[in-house]
Amino acid sequence: MLHESEQLFATRYRLVLPTEEELRLEIERERDAIEAARRLEDQE
Repeated sequence: MLHESEQLFATRYRLVLPTEEELRLEIERERDAIEAARRLEDQE
């Protein structure tokens, strides 16, 4: 149970936990997306 001051956010819900490899790939994709967005901001 969450208390009033605590917040929980999820971009995706999964019924089954990912494998270690799936999790690693997802983290890499997210990191690449963040780095690409930062590069675009730096170019402006």
